Amino acid sequence: MSAVAGHMGPINACAFAPDGRAIVSASDDHTLKLWDAVTGRCEATLEGHSDRVTACAFAPDGGTIVSAGEDGTLKLWDVDSRVCRVTLEGFIGRLSACAYAPDGKTIVSASEDHTLKLWDARSGSQRATLRGHTDRVTACSFSPDGRRLVSASDDHTTKLWDAETARCEATLEGHAGPVAACAFSPDGRRIVSAGRDETLKLWDAVTGRCEATLEGHSDRVTACAFSPDGVTIVSASADSTLKLWDAETGFCEATLEGHDGPVGACAFSPDGETIVSGGDDGTLKFWDARAGAERATVEDHTDEVGAGAFSSDAESIVPEGWGNPGGVSGLYDPAREPWGAGPSSRA
Repeated sequence: MSAVAGHMGPINACAFAPDGRAIVSASDDHTLKLWDAVTGRCEATLEGHSDRVTACAFAPDGGTIVSAGEDGTLKLWDVDSRVCRVTLEGFIGRLSACAYAPDGKTIVSASEDHTLKLWDARSGSQRATLRGHTDRVTACSFSPDGRRLVSASDDHTTKLWDAETARCEATLEGHAGPVAACAFSPDGRRIVSAGRDETLKLWDAVTGRCEATLEGHSDRVTACAFSPDGVTIVSASADSTLKLWDAETGFCEATLEGHDGPVGACAFSPDGETIVSGGDDGTLKFWDARAGAERATVEDHTDEVGAGAFSSDAESIVPEGWGNPGGVSGLYDPAREPWGAGPSSRA
């Protein structure tokens, strides 16, 4: 498939619909675009934000898109009509993250005003404001059962929240700098956080106790994710590498080298067999998650690659900033690319 021109600026976020047939992308050009994931055709441009669009996500049923912008608003878009049906306001400062609850009934947003907010996804009414962080909230995510939230902040902490009562259950302290990312394990019993102090930390999601500190990176850790089976953690760093960690022992099993510059994103495929990473070198790399070997490099990006996500069928991947100059979103099907062995060094 060829790349398709679209956005007039860098793409900051992208996500697949739950059925893997559509893609939404968010850009510095103040718009979102809807793409057909099979043909790569741009089906609609969603206009309404007055500043950079920083995040976007599909509802679990695929019928609605939520977007977050540096104009201080969240917008809910109807996928069929392509119109904004509600704008959610009430923030002081720019928004940095947003996510749907697994049941699709609640949206969480994170902001530089130090708060998270919970919203009724149907009515657009604000349910609660979660206060406790003392600096910008950088990341947020629901637990797999939707009953809890985890948030990360520049205030050096990660916090656990009751999603129903909006009460802070625990403050996880241990990083010696801002926390850039956080994620629940697939069973919801553990949390991994990534910090600018060059470490990752594993936490017991019930007690809030730090179980392990994963050391090995030589620069800030920018992203992290559990494998679908919860056995492995992948981390990305500004030291130009990714690392694979045993989630039980904290042992570094492999160091994946190949990016020419900081690595800003990483994700497992749904089957856990492949890792995709995006770097400031403008490339997207694909790795064998078991062997730690580089399979392929895509060098068609014209802007820094910030994130990538697998479709639900694990057969296709959409990267940010894909394709032609100006920031383009299209579809990359790894089955069509010849896999080649690449560099990998075991830790």
